[in-house]
Amino acid sequence: MKKDEGVRVTAVEGDAVREAGIRPGDLILSIGRKTVGTPAELDRVLKDAKAGDTVMLLVQRQGTTQFRAVTL
Repeated sequence: MKKDEGVRVTAVEGDAVREAGIRPGDLILSIGRKTVGTPAELDRVLKDAKAGDTVMLLVQRQGTTQFRAVTL
């Protein structure tokens, strides 16, 4: 994956996302083991998840990369 390749967060909606520490400006690189490079890919991966599932997002913020757990 190229540097800064992923899905840029422009707004945070929903308590679960906020509680997971996702912020505008973050770059979502993957969900679980699936790399996402476009919003359409992100949506496609999330469609497989069910309400109540916890997904791991690999998030890059200011040069630091870390996993964030989000319960849907």
